[in-house]
Amino acid sequence: MRSIAAIAVLLGMFSEVALAQTEGAVPSGGTIPRPDEAAVVFQPLPDIQIELDDGSKPHLSELWQQRPLLLTLVFSRCYGVCSPFLKTIRSVADDVGGTARDYDFLVLSFDSRDTTDEMKIMAETTGAAGREGWHFGIASEADIDLLTKSISFQFKWNETSQQFDHPATLVALSEKGRIVRVVTGGALSHARFREVTSELRGNFVPIYPTAADVRFRCFEFSADGVARPSWGMLILVLPALFSLLITVAVFRIVRRNPRPTSKS
Repeated sequence: MRSIAAIAVLLGMFSEVALAQTEGAVPSGGTIPRPDEAAVVFQPLPDIQIELDDGSKPHLSELWQQRPLLLTLVFSRCYGVCSPFLKTIRSVADDVGGTARDYDFLVLSFDSRDTTDEMKIMAETTGAAGREGWHFGIASEADIDLLTKSISFQFKWNETSQQFDHPATLVALSEKGRIVRVVTGGALSHARFREVTSELRGNFVPIYPTAADVRFRCFEFSADGVARPSWGMLILVLPALFSLLITVAVFRIVRRNPRPTSKS
């Protein structure tokens, strides 16, 4: 009976956690969804032509064939996340190291109104101007459309704020132009950045948070990148635990009620 009671308690805990997760869920309507990393990882990026702030007009392949590339999409008139996100990337990259030796950065505008001069100003205001391995550029509207669709990056003009609504996104590309990782969100921890750059160098990263909104997670990640078990782990553990408790209960019942031995 104690085993059955323990099962009931576990089922109750599971139901309460599931209810709390449902009640605390933030509806996705009305916001720009983050890129779906699972849908685009390992896919090739279109080899579009870009125009950099130094006047050159290379194709993306000319950059990623030299070194792995970290791509972020912004627009120069942004009053929101763009500049703070770039400053965070620059600061974290400075602390972690490796820029211009192991990877390059490409800051590309998705706003067709932007010019290379405006991107140059953005480089200066974010402290990235003149840094080795940093590139700021623009591309044609058609090519930007092709590029953003390939990484499921969405943006939408907001008439009220006169700004584009969009997620802060960092895309890691291998030397073959394939998407290795997609990191979203304005906060970029040193741990997350080390994971990304380590994977760009060919090292295996066994577990990390993804950009997708997954309800049943086995792990949750803190801001410092530490993985902790989440309630979704119960889905894996509960069946085995249930079977174990049933087995123990049956074993105890059999022991308490042994079969009578027959006498000849």
